[in-house]
Amino acid sequence: MSSGMFIITSVPSGKVTQALKFRREKTAKATQLSEKWVKRIRRQASECNPNPFSSPVYCPKKLCVRDKLDDFDKKCIRYEVLSREIPTIEALLERVRDEPVKFEGRKTTPWKVMREIRFKYA
Repeated sequence: MSSGMFIITSVPSGKVTQALKFRREKTAKATQLSEKWVKRIRRQASECNPNPFSSPVYCPKKLCVRDKLDDFDKKCIRYEVLSREIPTIEALLERVRDEPVKFEGRKTTPWKVMREIRFKYA
């Protein structure tokens, strides 16, 4: 069986065949298909793509805008909310994008920050 995904040098070929058969049996049982179907699907996959099964690529998560805000920025947002007019999220977002905060978030982020500061927005 040459699927192109196993390179085993120090194991006798009989044990490799047993391991692949066990894996095929387990897959067939889990998917409720016959072993022949599993074998056929693996063969078709290896014909279409020489390396069909690979590990997912690691992508580090981006740092949230909320995590970038320090206490000063949160206090500036709090000050804007407590100013004379009752702000909508859009108006608040426009005001905090200017100096000194230079907020880079989108529309829902100020709402989440306000919840962290313990404001209730109705």
